[in-house]
Amino acid sequence: MLSLIQMANPRLLRSSPEGFSVDLGPLQGKPALTAEEELIVRLHDWFAAAEEGRKIAVELSQADIGRVTVALEVLELRGKLPPDVVALSRSLRTSLASAR
Repeated sequence: MLSLIQMANPRLLRSSPEGFSVDLGPLQGKPALTAEEELIVRLHDWFAAAEEGRKIAVELSQADIGRVTVALEVLELRGKLPPDVVALSRSLRTSLASAR
């Protein structure tokens, strides 16, 4: 999600003690969200629900799958990631590829 936000609207990222947090405030009141911003809002809601112990479904279109896949690829190429993060990213990309 971090790479997707960096690509779509980096103003949504805030430094926090844990590294980064997401602030959707800049999107409020915006007349129209881009497809990437809409995806970020849906994924943010999904992560928030998971933190609260709730389960919600997130529908991903083929275009959404493509956006997430590209964001993961960019994240992997940008820097030194811990091996577990790279493994998780690759696993997610494999899962997304099978959903196409």
